[in-house]
Amino acid sequence: MTKNYKAAIGQPLLNKLLEQCSMSGIEVELFEGSLLDQYIIHADKKITIKGIKPRQYILVYEQYLNCWSSENIACFSDDEKLADELRARASS
Repeated sequence: MTKNYKAAIGQPLLNKLLEQCSMSGIEVELFEGSLLDQYIIHADKKITIKGIKPRQYILVYEQYLNCWSSENIACFSDDEKLADELRARASS
């Protein structure tokens, strides 16, 4: 199994990624958050980003920074368990 790749991403890149998914008919699960929303993108290795190997899932979740802010983290993974964990955590 390939290693997961994690990186902080800004809102403009996330918007571009979601737009690409919408135009390509790629399934996206949305979980509304308090500051930032969380996403499970079923990329099926169809989304390519320069320098990152295409993966089955792109998991976008909120990482706490301080009481005023948080940031989006994108985790590129082939691990279905990680997607299930994010789904469970975001649904509770």
